[in-house]
Amino acid sequence: ELLRAIQLNPDNADAHHWYSQALMTSGRFTEAEQQMHAALALDPKSLILRTNLGWLYYFERRYGLAIEEMKSVVRDDPDFVTAHYKLWEVYSVSGDKAGAWRECRQLVHLLCSPENEKKILSAYQQGGHPTALKSFVSVSPGDYSGSYVDGSRCMVFAGDKARAMDFLERAYREKDGWMNFVPVDPAFDSLRTDSRFARLKLVAESSSGPSY
Repeated sequence: ELLRAIQLNPDNADAHHWYSQALMTSGRFTEAEQQMHAALALDPKSLILRTNLGWLYYFERRYGLAIEEMKSVVRDDPDFVTAHYKLWEVYSVSGDKAGAWRECRQLVHLLCSPENEKKILSAYQQGGHPTALKSFVSVSPGDYSGSYVDGSRCMVFAGDKARAMDFLERAYREKDGWMNFVPVDPAFDSLRTDSRFARLKLVAESSSGPSY
C-alpha cells in the first residue's frame, strides 16, 4: 500500500517516511535510508523526519551519527519531545550514562506535572537513574502515556529484566504496534537470550535483516 501511494504521488513525503519505517522493522536499513532521504528531500525542515533519520542510524548501531542528527533537532526546537526520547535511547544503549540522564531529565520536565517531576527527581537522588526510571513508569497515565514497549525499554535501562519482560509480554498480548520495532531495536539486545523473549517468536521479516 505504501509503495502504491508513492507510485501515485512520488512527492508524498509521508509515504516515503512510513515506508522507511516499515523497512526498518524488517531490518532493510539501506532501503529504509533511501526512503528517509527521499522524504527529507521533499520536506528538509521536518523535525520528525530528521529525528527518525537519527533513529534509523540508531537501529543500524551508528550511534555517533544518530546523536548528531537528533541533537541538531533539539537545537532547533528544545521542546521537541520525540527527539529527546530517542536521544535518551541512543545514550542509554551506547553507555553514555550522563547523556542518558540528561535526556531523561528533560523528558520528565516536558511530560510530567510539577508534583510528579519532583517525585521522579527525588527518586533519582535516592537511587540514581534506574530508580528514577522506575518512578517514571509508575506516574499517572496523564503524565506517562507511553506504550508497554516504552515501559519495557525503561525497565531494560533500569537493569530490571524481569519487569522488562512483564511489560513486553503484555505489549505482545495486547498487539501493541510498537512491537514491530522490537526485533531490530538495540535496546532489547540484552533480553534476546531470555526464554520468555524467545517464546514471543519475534523476528525481522526480511531474510536480509538481522537474525535474532
